[in-house]
Amino acid sequence: MQLTFRAANPAKTQTPVGQQLVRGQYENCNAAQSTKHHSQQQDTEAAAPFNQEYAWIARQEAGLFDYPERSLIPDVRFDLSTYGDANATKDFRFDVNGVKLLANLLALPATVITDEGDRCGHEEALAIMLHRLSYPRRLHDMMNKFGRSTSALSRIFLWMST
Repeated sequence: MQLTFRAANPAKTQTPVGQQLVRGQYENCNAAQSTKHHSQQQDTEAAAPFNQEYAWIARQEAGLFDYPERSLIPDVRFDLSTYGDANATKDFRFDVNGVKLLANLLALPATVITDEGDRCGHEEALAIMLHRLSYPRRLHDMMNKFGRSTSALSRIFLWMST
């Protein structure tokens, strides 16, 4: 059974399977099959989703889909104990011991878990909030420091602010 594409515009030429296919516009090229009775027509209609799925897979394997480029999330984990006091004061407006003390005084849980399932330690969550509030910061710039996606940083920041 050979499948071809019936063009929406009759003036256009037919294209083979795998190039700009439109869902549901297939026809059977064998004219002899068009004379078979109604039960076989139902069989072909049942096979149409399979043929459409095959065409979809063929187009995907041919690389006809263009996926959006996503930003890379660095493979780092934030560790406050490796931070120097001078950098901590610039980034968080508190030194390292001040951030740790503040995390204990605020009685944050040991592990912060957002509604979407993001998990981080209480010191990291506080550092994310303080870093964001210390100066107008973009979440994209914070990705390199904390090793989290912008959406995860936003969710942790919102969890801390509520």
